[in-house]
Amino acid sequence: MIKSGNATYATGDLDQALADYEKASVDAPESAELYFNKGTVYLKKGEFDKAKENFDQASLKTKDLQVDAQCQYNLGNCAFMEAQRQSDSDMKKSIEAFRQSITHYQDALKKKPTFTQAAQNIEVARLTMKKVLDELKKKQEEQQKQQQQKQDQQKKLEELAKEQQQQADQNQQTQQQPPQDQQQKAKDLADQQQKLNEETEKLKESMDQQQPQQPNQPPQQNPAKENLDKAMDEQKKAKEKLDNKGLKGAEENQR
Repeated sequence: MIKSGNATYATGDLDQALADYEKASVDAPESAELYFNKGTVYLKKGEFDKAKENFDQASLKTKDLQVDAQCQYNLGNCAFMEAQRQSDSDMKKSIEAFRQSITHYQDALKKKPTFTQAAQNIEVARLTMKKVLDELKKKQEEQQKQQQQKQDQQKKLEELAKEQQQQADQNQQTQQQPPQDQQQKAKDLADQQQKLNEETEKLKESMDQQQPQQPNQPPQQNPAKENLDKAMDEQKKAKEKLDNKGLKGAEENQR
């Protein structure tokens, strides 16, 4: 049945080849050749975990260093292909799989020093892993940059809130001054309020650019941005009252 499975494998009928090998294993359950052949089929099918299981068994059961070297080589191929498959979805798992592939290729080379393909694959795996490592580093640096931007924005938001409170306190103090002094003070405070509004608008634009709205998705809640929008609304009202209704109305709005 092993020969039958080999013949079926040659035709490309992988499922039937597996069925033939399973039948053969009834009479030869300890056959390293059977495990090796099943591993080869699973590798061809892209079922790397099952391929690995069978190559591991073949490696344990064989006494032939040449066969064992080929098992280690194919285990390296399993790990390498799995690493490539993971490179977009999980870079850390991909890097670990590349390291495993290198270890298997090195084991194959130890058992068979003339195994040039194993030596070549070690270098291929190292170079490919380096590309993923570089991409992971770039991604982590970008995440750190975004986190720092969020922290800076939060700090700036707190500073603007503090300035807004100081503005309200100044309005209240000016209310106690003689009427002839209040008009000029109101103008000065209106100018300060305008500057505060402009700084707040810049911060809002920066936050909008950092977190753009994705199409066909509900807006994400952002407490800092919500507080900023509220502050901008209050600042706008304060500026209007300072410009049009005098200091008293502005002071009442900012309390």
